[in-house]
Amino acid sequence: MHKKFFRSNWEEKNLRLYEAEIISFVECNQIRNDKFKNVFYCTSKAQKEGRMCVMWGRTAAIIGDTVLMKGRLKGDTFLVWSMQIIKRVNQNGEQNNE
Repeated sequence: MHKKFFRSNWEEKNLRLYEAEIISFVECNQIRNDKFKNVFYCTSKAQKEGRMCVMWGRTAAIIGDTVLMKGRLKGDTFLVWSMQIIKRVNQNGEQNNE
């Protein structure tokens, strides 16, 4: 007999997709407890200074990149479960589509 895949109602209600541009990094690929930690700020309609995002895992994103993040909100912080770079910034500061 196969084990059923269980997805909670809580996960379906609280899971969000968030597309934003990275404004600044507080920590980038810093090793904490044998894992890579990234803390950065992204553009936000609700907060003019930007929304703080926390991601555990290595990233190749840089300031100016547009990213699509999957995760959930905890207070004013967005906890990133996965991230995909949509638009990359080149050396001149211009965005390239990928």
